[in-house]
Amino acid sequence: MTLLDPHRDRTLYTRALTPPPGCRFDCAVALTYSLNLDMLLGVPLHLLLHAGDRPDGELLADPVALLYGLRQTTDRITIFHQRGGIHPPRRSNILYSMLEDSLHAAVPRDGGIFHPKVWVLRFVSADDGNADGGAGPLIRLAVMSRNLTGDHSWDVSVMAQGHARGDAVPKNAELVALLHALPRMSPALPEPRAAQIAKLAGDVERTVWELPGHVDAFRLHAIGPGLKEWRPPRSRRLVVMSPFCTPNVLFEMARRSDSPPTLVSRPEELARIHHQAPAAMERFERCLVLSELLDDSLHAKVYLCEVAGRTRLFVGSINATHHGSGGVEVMAELVGRPEALGTAETLLGDDGLETLLEDFVPPDGPGPDPVLDGKKRILEDACGAVAAADLRLICHRVDGDGGNRWHLRLRSAGPIDLSSDLEVSVWPITLPRKHAADGRPLLNGGEIAFVPMDIAQVTRFVAFRVCFRKKDPEVAPEVFVLCLPVDGLPVRERNDEIAGRIVRDQRGFLRYILFLLGTFDTGAPRDGGGTINGGSGAGAGGSGFGSLPLLEEMTRAYCQDPARLDTVRRLIKHLRESDLAGDADDIIPGEFMQLWATFEAALEADP
Repeated sequence: MTLLDPHRDRTLYTRALTPPPGCRFDCAVALTYSLNLDMLLGVPLHLLLHAGDRPDGELLADPVALLYGLRQTTDRITIFHQRGGIHPPRRSNILYSMLEDSLHAAVPRDGGIFHPKVWVLRFVSADDGNADGGAGPLIRLAVMSRNLTGDHSWDVSVMAQGHARGDAVPKNAELVALLHALPRMSPALPEPRAAQIAKLAGDVERTVWELPGHVDAFRLHAIGPGLKEWRPPRSRRLVVMSPFCTPNVLFEMARRSDSPPTLVSRPEELARIHHQAPAAMERFERCLVLSELLDDSLHAKVYLCEVAGRTRLFVGSINATHHGSGGVEVMAELVGRPEALGTAETLLGDDGLETLLEDFVPPDGPGPDPVLDGKKRILEDACGAVAAADLRLICHRVDGDGGNRWHLRLRSAGPIDLSSDLEVSVWPITLPRKHAADGRPLLNGGEIAFVPMDIAQVTRFVAFRVCFRKKDPEVAPEVFVLCLPVDGLPVRERNDEIAGRIVRDQRGFLRYILFLLGTFDTGAPRDGGGTINGGSGAGAGGSGFGSLPLLEEMTRAYCQDPARLDTVRRLIKHLRESDLAGDADDIIPGEFMQLWATFEAALEADP
């Protein structure tokens, strides 16, 4: 188990996504309640380029690298999230649209929230993707309390890996059942992705996890409708760490411990329970919160149970608010000897969390304002109604504009039940918010039209802002993003235009070609000198290309993976035919075109 410092919030994803030595990324499925598009943009580079040593700010500032990563991996990464759980990005970026096909809202059967935080990844041999010496593909699993966001909270994670081989492992059965259930929760999931997930689930079913010496057993619990409920086992001692709690669940957990348990939660949550049901907190020996000196929030969910001479440690997504009947959750269970895996005393003691925690002191004054809480619930319910509505985008070219501008309209198939006290504004995330349209026509089953835009700006990601008409400084507007179905969008043309705008000069063009050929070193300077065929000298336009062994690498690609050269051909074709600012001859070096002519002729001659 790893406690995640909020000020190093990328550490887990760097470790989880970086391929092991001798392996390459094959495919992944992620389950999350919410996600941040900015953070998601950097995921492909960690998977492909071992880019974990580069600061995230540098990764996000490198559009050529991001473009390469997105185009190489988005058909192999499927991310399921709570409907309405996409956070609005901080800025407009045409690259967000290339994430569209990877994201799928999951709706649990019988309602409830989709709340797990899990990554399942498959890595294969770097040699040819198949030769694994009989060991089977490497499966890596990360079970977390953290969503796919940059939230600055204290979280917790468990990571395990092992090879898929042999017979089914019973302790993996619940996670396997959840993976198989995902397509039913997201009916619009394309069949190729459903098949990819089914194959990954089959590998997980046969994976024997490599456990550290202090862990005797490892089991996965998938919780929710059609799966099961979950409660911590009866125990001698119990520690409950949960940012959110309800009195009835706290009462039940206290009853399941032979001695008064310990509770770790957020101060505002404990203050609410103290005012509503103080008897629930009195059942706990100690109620602890993060030290005020840390100025951070708790988001970790941990249940430590001392049972029959063993420690059973549960880590994952479930809060002390329900038993899984209200949605989908995943917990990992680790079992070990108390002296090895830990006890309540060691978890909360000098070598554990003692320096981070302090006793909760009930605040003076009145409890939560029920009027304010009611307004927040109205906003939450309104956002849920909009997210659940049958919304669809329609895309078509603007007549009489040479085909360079596009209309995007948003249509609702039926009315949306919202309070008349609320207002809604809507805009594609590739446009600034000043271009937001009034969302009232949608509430009556109508449609709205956005301002005409370039093809590169056409996106399935639409932001919604819901707020009270009469402004209340204590009730902040709710803003979320939906990835909506669309009719009439020429996806390949749009993506090629995005690529052309990112690869906008000779340096960018050659760096992208090197990415495609698999030879780029992410730590190399961006302005090295040299020539295309490996000699010395500077490129045209003063770019200074560095020593670029393109002849050797293009020859290798032609012999081993001609599809890479087909991608190069499409990029050159688009740059020459599109109406991008500047001349294509200023982007594609003449020296490269001379080299490319030889390979293009060979490709055309190949049967």
